[in-house]
Amino acid sequence: MMAASQSKIAQLIRARREQMRLSQQDVSNGLEMSRGSYSRLESGQTTVSAEDLTKIAAILQIRACYLLGEDPEDESATRRDDVVRLYEDIEPDMQPAALAMIQGLHDKFPSGEEDNEAAGETRH
Repeated sequence: MMAASQSKIAQLIRARREQMRLSQQDVSNGLEMSRGSYSRLESGQTTVSAEDLTKIAAILQIRACYLLGEDPEDESATRRDDVVRLYEDIEPDMQPAALAMIQGLHDKFPSGEEDNEAAGETRH
């Protein structure tokens, strides 16, 4: 599935915020930005950074992949999102070691096909 446009991301953020009955001020406080800046982000006037997208997803208790228009049932997208969240929870002094470990795993298994081969499955 293609990634969502900026306006679609903004629509999804707003809909979820309203569903949770949060104000723009509530979310902007969590992002440590002004309500005006958040309002421009939510209206699609400002591009959402990857860092803010991850923070918004956490505040709104959803996966960032959902806001990007990826299939929430897509296991690989879900796992990537989980890895990002876990990494962010690691103490800053331990993040370089964690990043090295993640990079090593990525180098060893750059796509899902290697996982299947390692399990003895082959695709024809």
